[in-house]
Formats: sequence, structure tokens, C-alpha cells
Amino acid sequence: MNEKPIAMITFKHKTAQRKFTERVIWDRLRQHSPVYDGDTIRTADGSEATIYFEDGNIMELGENTMAQVFFHDGQVETSVSGGTFVVNSSGAANGALVKTEGSTVVVNKGAAISASVSEESGTRVNVSNGDIVFTDQSGLARAIEEGEGIALDASGDEQIIPIVTVLSPSPNAKILAFSGSKESVPFSWTVQNLG
Repeated sequence: MNEKPIAMITFKHKTAQRKFTERVIWDRLRQHSPVYDGDTIRTADGSEATIYFEDGNIMELGENTMAQVFFHDGQVETSVSGGTFVVNSSGAANGALVKTEGSTVVVNKGAAISASVSEESGTRVNVSNGDIVFTDQSGLARAIEEGEGIALDASGDEQIIPIVTVLSPSPNAKILAFSGSKESVPFSWTVQNLG
């Protein structure tokens, strides 16, 4: 393969698999494996992986998540068909475009989101930093800012349910303390649709 990688993948737990665009067989990835334009990455039960894109974008995949990754016109584009994930464009040259089940999320430069997609519970997106543009199945686009979120049911209709957006610590952060004493971990969050 003479193609230049667009990213590198690492694992937090267990491993992930990759399927090249032109193949039907899944390959098991190793720590720090290159990721190429058009690769589909999937994680299994108990598996978590992080994709570090060449432009500075970072995508964290939770267990049982599948995402296809591209790099077009200087921008990361991903298509997520299920699972939980985080996209962080805080240190990126450009933002990222994320396509989910019928919706599109433009993660602007400097923004970070956590999201989940499933056939049963629909799509949920929380903005923990910066701002995004969310477009639903009907083509309605709306700006969502830091501390806000949106939830769509499986049919793509907006749900008015309580949404908690955790601002700190960052989504999927693992906090380890080796000093032997208790460590204080400050939390901050916002809540929507409680009233």
C-alpha cells in the first residue's frame, strides 16, 4: 500500500479492527497502527480506541462503535453507524465533519463533542467545548454552543428530555492517582430541559 496514512490509532482497552475500503476481511490493529483514508474502524465489547489524525483532530471510540474515516480537502470526515464517541478539534488545524444516522455535525475548530448513536435510542450530542452546527434528517441546521446538547429519537425527531453536558473532566478521561492519598477531581456540568 503506497497511500499516506491520515491518522494513527492507539488502544485504551483491548483492541480494534480495521477494514480497508476495497476489502471485506477485518484486520486486527496493533498499537500505533496507521489509519488510511476510507478505513472503517470498529471496537468490540470492552474495547476503547483513540484515533489521532494528522491535522490534530482526535476521535475516541467507545466499545461497540463503528466509524469510517476520511480526509478530504484538508478536513477530517467520519461516518459513525453506531456506538459512543468523542471528537476533539481543540488542537486541530481545521474542525471535523461527523455523519451519523441521518444527521450531520460540523465540529468547528476548537470544539469538542461527546455523542452516542443507536437504532433504539437515537442520536445524542453534547458540546463540551466551543460550538458546532448540527443538521438533522429534515435538513434543519442549528448552532449548538458549549454546555448545550441535542437528543433525537430513533425516527430523527428532537426529544425534549433532560440533557446533562459534562464540561470537566473531559469525556472518557481516565484519572489515575498514584500518590496513595485521596485526590480531588473537580466536576462541572450544565443541564437542559429540567423545567
